[in-house]
Amino acid sequence: MTGVPIEDEAPAPDLQNVVYGQHARNVFDFWRPRVSKPAPLVVYIHGGGFKGGDKRTVPPTVLIRSLEAGFAVAAINYRLSDSIAFPGFMLDCGRAIQFIRSKAEEWNINPDRVAATGGSAGGGLSQWLGFRPDLADPSSNDPVSRQSTRLTCLGIYNTQCSYSPVFFVENGLGPAANHSFMPPFYGLTYAEMDTPEALDLFSEAAPMTWYHSGGPPVFLYYPTNDDPLPDHSAIKTWETGEEDPLADRAVHHPKMGKLIKSKLDALGVECTLHIDVGGRVPEVQAEMVAFFKHHLMA
Repeated sequence: MTGVPIEDEAPAPDLQNVVYGQHARNVFDFWRPRVSKPAPLVVYIHGGGFKGGDKRTVPPTVLIRSLEAGFAVAAINYRLSDSIAFPGFMLDCGRAIQFIRSKAEEWNINPDRVAATGGSAGGGLSQWLGFRPDLADPSSNDPVSRQSTRLTCLGIYNTQCSYSPVFFVENGLGPAANHSFMPPFYGLTYAEMDTPEALDLFSEAAPMTWYHSGGPPVFLYYPTNDDPLPDHSAIKTWETGEEDPLADRAVHHPKMGKLIKSKLDALGVECTLHIDVGGRVPEVQAEMVAFFKHHLMA
């Protein structure tokens, strides 16, 4: 690399706004590496609380290092909570991966070597797809639906293993329990967040519900330190619509990373955790791509 900051060197996609579904946000960008043999694929899934964000936020370091490693890269958009609720976001991302796999021969991709990466919501979406049973429907008349959603490894950051206010309170992340992203994520009103039906949705949506011993290896990092949050012992009433000023800090707190690692360690799933990386983010992202290379080139 030259001395020019890597953020200024990100290449334009080879294919832009490729359509994989019927909604305006069902599009992705695609970059081809300069290799002759079928390339492993890295899929970037953006964050934004399921209510914002865009594929254009793919980290330049991750994009460039992945291309240098010989990986194809796709950055996808998906429907947001103003138009869909859980599990629509997950199904969109799964469909995008299936669509790209259906183009494996045409685009010179190795469909058996696919990593997913993303922060916050993007990390949760990556986990949900990575650990959940394959969404492929082998009996479908649609050739895209017959493709697999399985992932080889994950590189995620600032992310969560649950979207349950009960889970947040029970695990010392109480300010996150009233984060404004949750009711629209579930398609519920504030009052409906405290019902048995909501508890069922909390379980189904939580990536940790699907953790299992055969899951993909995970590289995980958080830019901030893990200083404890002030004590919040109870969930605020959902009817008020108020949000704790510490909610965003809590939902991205490195304690969540420790919980993820402890759960995956107990299952024997490889999980590398980096906390308080601060100004080292580009360096850690380069380490993440090296992690991808280890698992995608194995």
